[in-house]
Parts: sequence; structure tokens; C-alpha cells
Amino acid sequence: MKLRNVWIIWAKETKIAFASFAAYAAFTCFLFVSGYLFWAIVYSLAMNSSNPFGMSDVDVMQFVFRSLVQNLTLILLFLTPLFTMRLFSEEKRTRTIELLFSYPISDLDLMLGKFFGAITLMAFIVLPTLLYPLFLQLKHLAQIQWPVIFVQYLGMFLMGGLYISVGTWISSLNENTGTSFVITLGVLLMLWMLSWGINRFSTIKIAKILHQFSILIHFVNFSKGVLSIPDLSFYLLFIFFFQFLTYQVLQSRVWQGAKE
Repeated sequence: MKLRNVWIIWAKETKIAFASFAAYAAFTCFLFVSGYLFWAIVYSLAMNSSNPFGMSDVDVMQFVFRSLVQNLTLILLFLTPLFTMRLFSEEKRTRTIELLFSYPISDLDLMLGKFFGAITLMAFIVLPTLLYPLFLQLKHLAQIQWPVIFVQYLGMFLMGGLYISVGTWISSLNENTGTSFVITLGVLLMLWMLSWGINRFSTIKIAKILHQFSILIHFVNFSKGVLSIPDLSFYLLFIFFFQFLTYQVLQSRVWQGAKE
């Protein structure tokens, strides 16, 4: 792996992303929905607070921002396939993938450059929401615990990285962007809903398997602002696994060439 090559691919991907209308449309929609959610959660807490002088700091951190990041990860689930579907599918459809393969760039460099390009786009969409806790602190409505916010956003970025890793793999499998979008969304929804079957199978071993592979259950501690090494390891291993699958798909052309 050469960092310079990764940087070149990353720069190309970010330039394409920020030149597209879709990126700004996703940015606008995400901020509109997240802003409404933030207002609705804060308003609901203020109206139902038992404290006559306002909201407590504990309520704000556990009720407002825990609820907010949980909802934002769900919104990201629907947005992420929009900017992963074209990563490799578009290159295959326009036949520019062969041109990329002809460059002195390894498959690993290509894969990581595209992955980090998608991460950058996600950061562009998500990071402005940090203005919400800053607003509450500047208005003296609550004393924000920034380490808790950091852990919550770390969890959200890890969840988003998992989404992107899955989307990158699926995009590498076909050349139709629409197909990539639908399959990615379907797979992510399956992973998201995996925990819903745990109670049904609570008396048998399959419940433990569902628990271990549920991306939603592993996010619970992050949403509380608790940094858990097992949960952190789960997301990192999940991301690595799907990046490994993507790398194997890219390498398959070498195997096919050797057979021919």
C-alpha cells in the first residue's frame, strides 16, 4: 500500500462527490431531518421535565443526544447506499475500471481510496450536527459532557463505516448502480433488524448468535456515551471483513486472467 496512491484516489472520489448534486441534496435532507429531530426531542423533554427550572444535564445527555444519534444512524442507513452505489458500479458501467487497473495503483490503494472518499462525504454530512450540543451550551440550557458526545459520534461514525464497507463490497460485485443501491439497502436493513428476533429465540442458542451479530445492539453502549472495547472491536472487525471481501473481488480479475 502506498499512501500517495490512496491520497490520489481519495482526492478523485471527493472531487467527484462534491461536484454532484446528490451530495448536496443528501446534505440538505440530512440536516433538515436531524434539525427537526433535535428540536422535537428538546421540546418534548422541556415540556415533560419534572424540573421546574428547566432540563437537567443528565436528561439532556441521555434523552436528547442518545435519542438523536440513534435516529441519525437510521437515517444514515438510507443515505449511505446513495453514495456507495457508484463507487465501483459506475466505474464498471463506464469501463473506466480497466483504466484504473492499468495505472501503477494496487487494488488495496484503490479500495482504501474509495472507502475513505465515502467516509469523507459522510463526515461532511454528519459533522455539522455538532452545532446542536454547542447551541445548548452557548445558550446555557445545559452543561454538555463533550467526552460523552465524542463517544456517541465515534459510534455513529463506526456504524456509518460499517454501512460504507458493506456498500463498497456490493458495488464491487456488479455494474448497475441501481442494483447496488437496492441490495445494499436490503442487506443493511437485514443487519439492522437482526436484533428483533432475539426475544423470539430467547430460549435457544440462536439468540446468542443474533445478539453477537446485531449491529444495533452493539451500538447501545456508544449511544449512552460508554466506550466498550468489545463493541469497538465488533465494528472494526465488521468493517475489515467487508473490506477484505471487496479486496478479494478486485483480485478475482487476476485469478481469472491466470486461468485464461
